[in-house]
Amino acid sequence: MGNNAIKVIISLSLIFTFGITYRESASASHAVNNLEDGKGALDEVLPALIVQVEDSLGNINTNSFTDDGTGDWSCQPDCPDLDVHIGETISFTVTAADPNDLPIEYKFVYWRLGAAFLAQDWSLDNTFDWYVSQADVGPHNGVGVYVRNNDGEEYQGVGSGDDYNYEFYSVHQATIYLPIIIK
Repeated sequence: MGNNAIKVIISLSLIFTFGITYRESASASHAVNNLEDGKGALDEVLPALIVQVEDSLGNINTNSFTDDGTGDWSCQPDCPDLDVHIGETISFTVTAADPNDLPIEYKFVYWRLGAAFLAQDWSLDNTFDWYVSQADVGPHNGVGVYVRNNDGEEYQGVGSGDDYNYEFYSVHQATIYLPIIIK
């Protein structure tokens, strides 16, 4: 039996015998690939993880889809301020960790009415400024944060990196005050 046949049998038996998740099957596949490459015993896939995302309003999100399966604000229901208006600028700073001590890359997307739009592609910059615009108006819009190390694996799938979470807000029209002139 060739290496590819062994790989398929191992992957299928893991999936059907244990009912493992996508992440676990990706790890098993990575480990088998390392054995085939002669890199050693079953290596564990060690993804970069989000430690926290802090915004300029004082909200902190420590959730991580890879670590605990959740992504929206960890401070809820006690977040300082999740209501924003057109014209505001919200700054984000991401703290992430990589158990392999590899460089970490960051990607930011806008979440608008359930769809993601690239805001800043993968880079070493862990900060992002969101200039809230008309396109952002809605009850559950904001910014998605993605992290990855440069080990060639994307633990959450291609494009999603090793880990991600969301910073959602209720975005409102700008309040305009008109002067009242009394004569």
